[in-house]
Amino acid sequence: MDMYYHLVARDTIGNDHYLGRISELELKREPDKTVDCADGDTMTGSEKLSLSCKMYEKVVNPINDLQSFLLIPASGGRADAGQPPNTMDAIKINMCRAEYLVEKISGDFEVYKLSAVKKYSVAQDPVEYYAEYYHDNLFIYGIYEREPGFGKLELKQGDEMVKGWSNDMLIVPNYYCFVEVPMGFAYELVDNDSIVGSIIYNMTGAIRVDIA
Repeated sequence: MDMYYHLVARDTIGNDHYLGRISELELKREPDKTVDCADGDTMTGSEKLSLSCKMYEKVVNPINDLQSFLLIPASGGRADAGQPPNTMDAIKINMCRAEYLVEKISGDFEVYKLSAVKKYSVAQDPVEYYAEYYHDNLFIYGIYEREPGFGKLELKQGDEMVKGWSNDMLIVPNYYCFVEVPMGFAYELVDNDSIVGSIIYNMTGAIRVDIA
């Protein structure tokens, strides 16, 4: 079975953008700059990480100043056994000064190819793994149908705001998300002072709440 991920892009000012589900993920590392030593060995000073995948949402506002990609499992696990549906590791990729491109795949209806290249020093690996992301965290996402620049969505625990989100300058329109939300607590989704959704304390995995 092909592995699907939820793809979240975080920009340099800390806003999270939900880019939808992706599949056919490929991560490839190769040397970028090397030095041939007198003893015949080759030292690698920097490497290049190439990422490619299929995505199913149209990018309308490309943002080149990205901080990171977060790939959260969207398939796998043991949902049929009452376990969280997604128990594999999440992947975080540092995208600072990286380049990415989205292209329509010819012949496929509303399918796109995302390609990204990140050059980095071998001393600073851009890839981190969140072991069993859903063991401690929720991923909350859904459709958000408000005009760009007018939406202000808050995730609250009681009267305290845990996370905030704005629909201004989205990469993919009409979707919101909250990542790294601690599991085991009750939350409310508040849109411009109105409660539009609830997450109860025993929910696990990826939780979709659409907001019309």
